Amino acid sequence: MKILAILVLLTLNIFLTPALTPSDSAIIQSSVISYKMVNISTGEVVADLNSKMAATPASVTKLITTASALEMLGPNYKFPTYIETDGYISNDTIVGNLIIRGTGDPTFGSSFCGSKYILDSIVIAIKKKGVKYICGDVIADASCFNRFPVPDKWVWEDIGSNYGAGAYGINIFDNTAVYFFSAGVNGTTSISRVEKDLPDMINNNDISVSRLSKESLLAYCAPYSNKRFFHGSLMPGRKNVPLKVSTSNPPLVAAYYLYKNLIAGGVGITGAPREVILGSSLNCTLSDPIIPAKKGSSPCSGKTLSSEFSFENHTVLDTFFSVPIADIIKVTNFKSNNLYAESIFRHIGLLVANSSASSSNSIDTIRGFWSQKGVNLDFMRIYDGCGLSPQGAIPAASIVDILLYMYNSKNYSYFLSSLPLAGKEGTVYKFLVNTPLREKVNVKSGSLSGARAYAGYIFNNGNKYAFAIIFNNFSSPSKEVNKIIEEWLVRDAK
Repeated sequence: MKILAILVLLTLNIFLTPALTPSDSAIIQSSVISYKMVNISTGEVVADLNSKMAATPASVTKLITTASALEMLGPNYKFPTYIETDGYISNDTIVGNLIIRGTGDPTFGSSFCGSKYILDSIVIAIKKKGVKYICGDVIADASCFNRFPVPDKWVWEDIGSNYGAGAYGINIFDNTAVYFFSAGVNGTTSISRVEKDLPDMINNNDISVSRLSKESLLAYCAPYSNKRFFHGSLMPGRKNVPLKVSTSNPPLVAAYYLYKNLIAGGVGITGAPREVILGSSLNCTLSDPIIPAKKGSSPCSGKTLSSEFSFENHTVLDTFFSVPIADIIKVTNFKSNNLYAESIFRHIGLLVANSSASSSNSIDTIRGFWSQKGVNLDFMRIYDGCGLSPQGAIPAASIVDILLYMYNSKNYSYFLSSLPLAGKEGTVYKFLVNTPLREKVNVKSGSLSGARAYAGYIFNNGNKYAFAIIFNNFSSPSKEVNKIIEEWLVRDAK
């Protein structure tokens, strides 16, 4: 036992530096650590600590998703969104439903990639075809993804927040609604304004007014539910405090706001906005729209329309494309955007499976692809494409293998540019900022409660390194863990 203890201490000492304090040592000894660094030029393993042990990498998972997207879809791939009808155009009238058929584009109506006003563009395109009336509904066809937009292993407290928005066959406005809260005079609060949500949401507001507790606002809402619950507290006197929440039914939001924009643009509609997915429909409770007055009989009079929606025999009126995947993955990694990562992740499964995409067929597809490339993912447990699941676990060695593969890929430049510079950009603008490695490391960070991870490339003194380091199960402040990680990277990347 004494010999074993000595060996353990010797192993730890390899990975300690004189700068580390006794408390730092305690953090290391109480943590689960998976770490590997490889000199890219020589192939030398510079550092290896439990590198084949799976640990929770949090958002570092996005490296696998974005690398897979570049390799399997290509940097120039664009998500299509189709505007269709299941009827026909007669003079100035669509006799049938107007349909938005999605493929999971996360940038549709997004504030990050230039399609913020996509619904206006669709209205313009419809009107350019001379359409003034629609004898039917405005339908969002989100059937390309299955009915489970939120992975099973996500935490309930996350999915009501905008960073926990699920990926749907149609995403819109970053799947985010904004609620504004104001403190009242009697210890109560009120919702003063709502942006980009459905009109039939039932909001249960349990946010109080308090000087005694730290100000916080929390939201809870399940996918497809019209009931939202708010909890937390505001300081007295606060007005119009914003809270970004996940939209519970983005496809229906898309149909509703397109419907509103069409009417505002002078297009009459006899029906209502609704969503279809896997053959079932979800309807928004709305009053019947008012069709703009027209002399003579209604253009829809005498037109026979099918009451049953069919997923086949649609006529494509127009197609709208996202920006290239190379631009999308840059937003994904720079901003650690969960929705972008999840949408890419599911879309990969959609294209390969050629059916309604699910997390499971995406996992199988990605695992199979990297296995063919010689990357061993046998010990990898992934449940999503973004790393929000605390049960996800990936060995540092597997992450480094993917980094080494991408270094030799024709898509390397796109992959590298998607990783922000430590000490300067994105989510890592404070990382390594006071070290010799500032602005020499292209890196993705990841953090969950009790989990901290970094992975990427180091360029220092003419040497190039690929690394991944994951700390789990620590109870100390993350800044103390970050200090240790910085010390190790500076020490090992000579």
